[in-house]
Amino acid sequence: TGGDYSCTGFFISEDVVATAGHCVHGTGLGGWATSITVYPGRNGDTAPYGSATSTALYAPQEWVDNEDDRFDYGAIKLDSALGMTTGWLGYGVKLDEKLVKVNVRIFGYPADKPFATMWGTKRKIKGVAAEKLFYKIDTYGGQSGSPVYGKVSNSCQTCAFGIHAYGIGIEPFPGSNSATRVTDAVFADL
Repeated sequence: TGGDYSCTGFFISEDVVATAGHCVHGTGLGGWATSITVYPGRNGDTAPYGSATSTALYAPQEWVDNEDDRFDYGAIKLDSALGMTTGWLGYGVKLDEKLVKVNVRIFGYPADKPFATMWGTKRKIKGVAAEKLFYKIDTYGGQSGSPVYGKVSNSCQTCAFGIHAYGIGIEPFPGSNSATRVTDAVFADL
């Protein structure tokens, strides 16, 4: 078990990165990841902001115990405050009607592109569920943990409303990729 894995994340404070739960804990990892190194803004072999190492990992109990896809989110506490240099992304809870058909962006590090290069695009949210967002934005392994972000209102200029976690195949929107939605509970946890 274990090995090297690549995921995406985004700063939510000076020393905390949000990501998918399966990036910090899961059967593919053999339980909790033993160490995570974060390279903000990485571009191939170039790491313009250096790196930081995890000091603590978090995922909700529903993910840790059952790998329930509705709770596939996590956080990485870092050994330095790199976010003071890079800045961080706001995140927010929005009503269904504020999210349906809104353009959102997903940028991350897909493994089918040149090593450690960021790629992304924008499209509209196709549907929402209590704990999920659904969209037909092209993603690939390695982009798990990417923020699903955009501008929905003046109260949160360019905020994350979800954390990308899954490719095609999650119901009730077949053919759509999905994110764990930032709900009141997710917001409080983060």
